[in-house]
Amino acid sequence: MKTHSSQLTFVMLLLISMVFSANAMAGPHHPEHKLEMMEKKLDLSKDQSAAIKEIVMNAHEQAKSIRETIKPLKKSLHQALTADTVDEQSVRQLSTQIADRKTDLMLLHNRTQRLVKAQLTPEQAEKFDTFEHRHARKRGDKHREFFGQ
Repeated sequence: MKTHSSQLTFVMLLLISMVFSANAMAGPHHPEHKLEMMEKKLDLSKDQSAAIKEIVMNAHEQAKSIRETIKPLKKSLHQALTADTVDEQSVRQLSTQIADRKTDLMLLHNRTQRLVKAQLTPEQAEKFDTFEHRHARKRGDKHREFFGQ
């Protein structure tokens, strides 16, 4: 009985951390601001700006769509965890679905960075990496430091 209780507590803590992480990723996103900063810091040409704007705006729309799919899952997860009887299988399924969507967001972000960097000169790409690394640290993206991004 104690093992079951410990496992349930662990799962609930894991789920809570996932929900908070999803909230952090789903915070306000302003692609126009990011584009302005890149134009200034990287001294982008008009062609580069246009290409990068298309990449970033496309990614922004995709991310928005993904984040919208997370909202009802989080609501269902909350309901499942606060029900009188917790259906562990349902909680696991919902948690997996949320984790899959968060993975989609991370992969989209990575793909977008690679597409943006492909538009830059080597010097601009180096500045971009420095800028992104600092930005990630301000946000507390520990996974970026772990993966060396």
